[in-house]
Amino acid sequence: MVYAGLCQNKFRIRGRQYIVSQAEKSYWCRFSCLRVVFVIIVGISFFFTHAMIAALETERLLLRGFTNADLDPYLSMCTDPEVMQFVGDGSTLSRTDAWRHIAIFLGTWQLRGYGMWAVEDKATHRFIGRVGYLHPEGWPGIELAWALARPFWGSGLAAEAARACLKHGFISCGFEHVIHLIHPKNRRSIALAERLGARAEGSTEIFGKPALTYGIHSKR
Repeated sequence: MVYAGLCQNKFRIRGRQYIVSQAEKSYWCRFSCLRVVFVIIVGISFFFTHAMIAALETERLLLRGFTNADLDPYLSMCTDPEVMQFVGDGSTLSRTDAWRHIAIFLGTWQLRGYGMWAVEDKATHRFIGRVGYLHPEGWPGIELAWALARPFWGSGLAAEAARACLKHGFISCGFEHVIHLIHPKNRRSIALAERLGARAEGSTEIFGKPALTYGIHSKR
């Protein structure tokens, strides 16, 4: 209301009338308009980011875009040392780091047109982890990566989610080759990559730690 009043040279606060100069009027009108434009741009960006994230469904899972509501369960997963042992540099995350992860996941969809999904249990609607594509600048290829909260290990859910991602990547995104970067001691992920059809292609170093490169080619 104050901004609207300023555009008319006068406004009231608690019953008192104030008169502004033409210069002040011009400044506050521009400021008010910029606020409106900023809100519109943020809203449009949010809408299109989530509109471009294709939701994928499997028998037990829903793969969808991350939302702010996922921060707490994602943080809970990322503060588990066993979950994080072979993720990134092996460190658990702070709340700020977890938020930044989610921002990066969403931003990757904007920049690349593909990215990371939040994984939700269809029966309970619980967040159970993440799966999808990582491809920051300088990365050795389009990586399909996964991480599930520990209560959901050993039930085939990671494989179910990863297969849905691979199908989407090869068919909808037109990928020819997808990699997995896996710590040599991460036997669970190596076994999963092999079940997906990936084969060892070499080794590299990620975040100062050794990583095996597994790859899988499109069958088109």
